[in-house]
Amino acid sequence: MKTFIYFLVFLFCCTSYSQMRIYNLKGEVIEPGEGNSIKSTVKKYFPDEVGSKTDMIDYREAKLTTIVAKMFSYEPMFLVAEFPRGKQKEYTKAILEIFNKEHKGHYFVDKELLYKYDLRDAIENGFTDLYFLERLGKPYNSYGDNDDNKIYSYHGDKRTIDLIFRNGRLVDFKIYGAY
Repeated sequence: MKTFIYFLVFLFCCTSYSQMRIYNLKGEVIEPGEGNSIKSTVKKYFPDEVGSKTDMIDYREAKLTTIVAKMFSYEPMFLVAEFPRGKQKEYTKAILEIFNKEHKGHYFVDKELLYKYDLRDAIENGFTDLYFLERLGKPYNSYGDNDDNKIYSYHGDKRTIDLIFRNGRLVDFKIYGAY
């Protein structure tokens, strides 16, 4: 009898939480892409999206919630999480508030360690100047140099990044400013 009671308690605890699922920004479950991967889910719901990044946030019982966001702008696309039943919308809203507060302002130019990797990936994958214009908006300044490169300067509160393009493709970047 005791074993049966423990089994019921265990069963109740297991069913009070949903399994790891993918949620849209309203806290509604969405079907993953083919193969149940983040990459395939991005392709399914955001087919024109070239780059994405993930970030993790702990919130109450929803430990290690993964937020999938657009590369460089860090605009959230969807979440991968395990939420308590009936709290999906509440938790999604709270987690997105935390995420947006952490990534507000000039995130691209003020979080150097995080975006250096993004820029190296962008160079390797041949991201274009049009991609950056669409993602980051008009640069603070743009000009050409003696090597026929086009340079876009983006300013933050703490530093400036120069993105260097050759034939429309990102080939290098320079970072100026203090920590």
